Amino acid sequence: MNAIEVAHVSKIYRRYAQRKQFATLKSALLSRSLISDLKPDQTFSALKDVSFTVTAGRTFGIIGSNGSGKST
Repeated sequence: MNAIEVAHVSKIYRRYAQRKQFATLKSALLSRSLISDLKPDQTFSALKDVSFTVTAGRTFGIIGSNGSGKST
C-alpha cells in the first residue's frame, strides 16, 4: 500500500532583473516603474516531471546537491 504518491510534479521559478531604485515612492510612481509590465529575465526548473511513491512503513528523504535536506 502506498503512503505517498507523487506524479509528474514540476516547478518553474522566474527571476526578474533588478529594477532601478528610487528615492521616494512618488518618484517611482511618476516614472511608472512600479506599474509597468514585469517580464521575467530568466526562468529555471527546480523540478521537472518528478514522480515517486513511498510505501507504508518506509523511510524516504530528499537530499540536495549540497547534502542538505529539501524540506522547505
